[in-house]
Amino acid sequence: MAFLLAQVCDLKLRLPQNSKVTSEGKTKTKTKSLSLFVGKQIMHDPFAMRPFLGYNFGSYLSHWLSFGTKPNVQLPKIFHVNWFLKDSDTNEFLWPGFGENIRVLDWIFRRLTNQASARQTPIGLLPDERDIRGGYVNPKLLTISTDFWLNECQAIRTYFEENVGKNLPTQIWSELNNLEQRLKQEDNL
Repeated sequence: MAFLLAQVCDLKLRLPQNSKVTSEGKTKTKTKSLSLFVGKQIMHDPFAMRPFLGYNFGSYLSHWLSFGTKPNVQLPKIFHVNWFLKDSDTNEFLWPGFGENIRVLDWIFRRLTNQASARQTPIGLLPDERDIRGGYVNPKLLTISTDFWLNECQAIRTYFEENVGKNLPTQIWSELNNLEQRLKQEDNL
């Protein structure tokens, strides 16, 4: 279904602008060997623009955050999709394949017009299983692992500290702290 940071389902919808920028600022991608000369590996790739960031990344994030304060700006809805998530037990893809992608796109379009439901999780909104038309949906696509996400938060924090440091906008630190708090509360339920 939809996955943030190459993991669990997270269809972002109608989040505050800070959350959208934080979400994109902590994105990971699989590198291409020519892009950064590091071979193929999963690495932090903010806004999927790492090879092209020629100036201070904190300033880049501040630029995107500024759109949330401008009058008459309609901010886009952001959905994260990773069609390639594998089952940790079987190493098989959880999503059935390319021909099924329209089912997620259908949900997104219906969600944009308030015709499909979603449920709140610590990492964002997830679709209700009954709203994904067309058949079976593996339940693992619609759950989150708090252990994974708490570890991911620490990795994101380390990445920001080492690569952006004092230039990281305070709104991004706040969003990351809030995400960790939501995950810890979920873990205590």
